[in-house]
Amino acid sequence: MKLKLSEIVNNVDSLKALQEIKLPIKVSYRLMRLVNKLDPVYKSYDDKRNELVKEFGDEDKDGNIAVKDPKKIKLFFAKLAELLAIEEEIDFTPFKIDELGDINVEPKLISNFLFE
Repeated sequence: MKLKLSEIVNNVDSLKALQEIKLPIKVSYRLMRLVNKLDPVYKSYDDKRNELVKEFGDEDKDGNIAVKDPKKIKLFFAKLAELLAIEEEIDFTPFKIDELGDINVEPKLISNFLFE
């Protein structure tokens, strides 16, 4: 399954929160495998995002780096959008809703790519 980095970044916390819910064993196992596949992708994204912050940001007196210059902000967000548009091939088959059994899940935890 091809996923854009933006989809991964926007859903990794929800997927980890889903792991805290008692799910049927097969679903739980597949979810754990998915999160384990996405973690290194997310880490690589985060490393690259931090490089962009360092490239376009300025260091304050406390050593913190932030992008504040309006001209640099525009460039930073253009590069970030380019990064988030990258597609990753993730070996994963979406869940069928009925595989979840009789559980209650908050809608905000349901990722678009997670279910068919």
